[in-house]
Amino acid sequence: MLSTTILISILTTLTAAVAVPASPAPLAVRDGEYIYWKYYGDGGCHGNWIDDNAIGQFGTTGCVPITPITGANSFFVEHNDLTKKIRFYSQPGCTGNYVEVPAGTTGCYAQIVRSAQFV
Repeated sequence: MLSTTILISILTTLTAAVAVPASPAPLAVRDGEYIYWKYYGDGGCHGNWIDDNAIGQFGTTGCVPITPITGANSFFVEHNDLTKKIRFYSQPGCTGNYVEVPAGTTGCYAQIVRSAQFV
């Protein structure tokens, strides 16, 4: 018969293995098409990333507000399996300058992100 210590050790190991996500995006957006990006402090996606974000395409309509990240001047799209293009705007309410990210593409964009909208 196994001791209590061994059983706890086995359960801890199994729980840790199950808790590791297979993708960097939040669980809520992994169920469908989503875009995942990382924020960088410089204008060219260099150095250490300072934060990240993701938006799922399914059920998302209209302008999506995005909390601004202090010090972020560029973002790098790491995952994009969208079926629509998306615009990232420099101002709230989907106004101001924008960059358009085509469906399925990744790469660096030199812009502050405060809102987004599928087009």
